[in-house]
Amino acid sequence: MPSNFTTKKFTSGFTLLEVLVAVSIFSIMSIVALTGIKTIIDSQETTNKVAARIKSLQNTFFYFNQDLRYAIARDIRDEFGDSQAAMQAGNAGPQGLALTRIGIGNPKGSKRSSMIRVRYWLSEDKLIRSRYKTLDRAGEAETLDRLLIDNIDELEFRFLDEGNEWQASWPKIIPGATSATLPKAVEVNLTHQEMGTIRRIIPLAGY
Repeated sequence: MPSNFTTKKFTSGFTLLEVLVAVSIFSIMSIVALTGIKTIIDSQETTNKVAARIKSLQNTFFYFNQDLRYAIARDIRDEFGDSQAAMQAGNAGPQGLALTRIGIGNPKGSKRSSMIRVRYWLSEDKLIRSRYKTLDRAGEAETLDRLLIDNIDELEFRFLDEGNEWQASWPKIIPGATSATLPKAVEVNLTHQEMGTIRRIIPLAGY
């Protein structure tokens, strides 16, 4: 006997409103996630830049320490044949600091001096360390230049003499003093555009 009842089938699904709500929630979560990722990336970039600046600063004072601690009282002849003091510096103009130092390794036993001449100077906002290929030079001077740190506004020095007085330039001009005289210590002042003024006092050998 045929049944008088029919079975109705219902199909379940999402309404348009539910789909829109789900899309909106997903969009908000995506924006939040992307913002968080961008913040992390920006923070990492800032951290890397700060770390790079600190490393450059550490390297800079490493070279200052090495050169000044091995400084010796040995005058040189420049490319024009003129005598230059063992250590020479002034805070006026781009001269910077030049000195003669010893202690350069020679593992191959080459016929060359263990003494070298180095110079620290500013080129625009960059601190450069120049190493001369020869101590007493003739003709055009060849140098090996190394960029130590950039974004430097000022490079200044002070020099502690035998009387424990600070001098703004070296060699100091006093009766009886020779150009080969060295100070007891050198104060290095770097003014960085972001880190401010960094000051270090570096004693020379024997002090």
